[in-house]
Amino acid sequence: MNATPLIHVVRGQAARLFPRVSSCLSLSLSLSLFLSLAVTGVAIGASAGETASSPGPSGHIKRVALQVPDLELGILFFTDIIGLQLNRAFTMKPGDDPYFPKVFNLEHDRPVRAALLSTSKESRGLFLAELPEMRIPARDEPAVSVIVMEVADLEAVQQRAAEAGYETIDPQFGSAPDGTRYGEVLIVGPARHHILIFQYLKP
Repeated sequence: MNATPLIHVVRGQAARLFPRVSSCLSLSLSLSLFLSLAVTGVAIGASAGETASSPGPSGHIKRVALQVPDLELGILFFTDIIGLQLNRAFTMKPGDDPYFPKVFNLEHDRPVRAALLSTSKESRGLFLAELPEMRIPARDEPAVSVIVMEVADLEAVQQRAAEAGYETIDPQFGSAPDGTRYGEVLIVGPARHHILIFQYLKP
């Protein structure tokens, strides 16, 4: 079954796996990235099963942007393994985005290869920017942050990741405050992006 991920911020689950960086998880960032505003259906700071109050337009995440050293490999990971859909791959020309060079500390006249990917619920919710010179954290370094994503078939996604040689952590199972049961597993991507996938389980 294909995964149909939904980006969530599940602070309690991710903080348990990454206690050293729990303060970084409220916005579910990963490595060097920036956020625009407002993706429909993303509850900031809400644990699985919780309903966040309506904070207004500023309470939504529009897009997460990640550096990747190899754009094709990043696209393959997020499409073939995690289950997102490629919206388009393109080259950002100088001046296309006034903030991009500042955020990633790039020369203003540098073109950058990039891609936009969508989930079943969020159009163009993930932005990948190819920066071959990016520093990839060592395996023994703490994760800066975690992206938490809902999938339709936790076991299938974990199996695809393992078969492709990506590092995974054994599934964990628990219950949200409202009693909803869930399973989750951590997958470390090609640039050591940490993706915590979870699935709500039937009673």
